[in-house]
Amino acid sequence: MKLEKVLCPVCGSHILAGIPLGQSIVCVSVTSGKPGDFGAAYKSSSRCKSCNKMFACYTKNDD
Repeated sequence: MKLEKVLCPVCGSHILAGIPLGQSIVCVSVTSGKPGDFGAAYKSSSRCKSCNKMFACYTKNDD
């Protein structure tokens, strides 16, 4: 796993999201959908430590 900085899509706080090695974050969203809808291959859930809200993190394999 590696950590990447993202902005919480709910409150805007800077947080760290853990993603598998060899992948990169495409986007984070409070809207849940199929990864392909966001140009991604995978979807995981994360929780903001500031506002405690859940959001989806969409990732794809690094080229």
